Amino acid sequence: MRLLRLLPFFLLTIHSLSGQTIQDLNKAAKKNTSGNRPSNYGSSYYGSSNDAFAAYMLMRSLIWMGQGIVQLSREQVRLAGRNKEENHLFCLDIKPQAGYGVTGFVRLQPQIRANIGWLSLDVRQSILQDAKDDFRMLSLMFWVNFWNKGKFRFRAGLGGNHFNSGGDANFQYSLGAEFIPSSRIRFELEAVQSQRMTGSSLRPIQEIQFRAYHPLRTKGILQLSIFGGVSSQKYFSELEYTTLDAGLNFRLSASKFR
Repeated sequence: MRLLRLLPFFLLTIHSLSGQTIQDLNKAAKKNTSGNRPSNYGSSYYGSSNDAFAAYMLMRSLIWMGQGIVQLSREQVRLAGRNKEENHLFCLDIKPQAGYGVTGFVRLQPQIRANIGWLSLDVRQSILQDAKDDFRMLSLMFWVNFWNKGKFRFRAGLGGNHFNSGGDANFQYSLGAEFIPSSRIRFELEAVQSQRMTGSSLRPIQEIQFRAYHPLRTKGILQLSIFGGVSSQKYFSELEYTTLDAGLNFRLSASKFR
């Protein structure tokens, strides 16, 4: 009965989005390129006559940097030892995936992610396509996996994306979390937000996605998993595209699976 009560709201939401096409997205991208929008940032320079203080701060910064490198090296060693039992810490993930939008479009999203202990590198191509047009976005993210304990893993990422329409590049930052209750199931949640590199307050893309993974076959250092989930993207604070997603995850681990 509760689901039936939610049905009118769901149908109203679908109806409100049904008028949005990929052509609308391309038009919005070209309209909102940084070259067509005024920049609202300025620059200033502050000199300092206190050379001794500047030299002291430089020395302290170098010391802090050295201490940080030592701590990060120790963390890498610790995670490398754990990867013998938890193969997601040092591995390469290749994800062919696709999504279907209830408003009549599809999204292809091939992705490669290299996990190197506390650091990860993510390259992703998104292609939204309907019968009349397509929209492409390439994104690159550097992740810091700042929590790698037990069944939970949390990370924060910085990077950028590039739209084919308008040829614009944007700064992008993200948060992600993984929950691994057993060797047979893994959950992943990510939220992404971007902004203009020119200082504009416009948000070119906001996205949240959820994935559930289940391994199909494991042999040596290779594992094949299937996953499904849902993604919701908002472009330029006005155009929303939601998809039901599915795909495969090919994982090459630095340690043999057990």
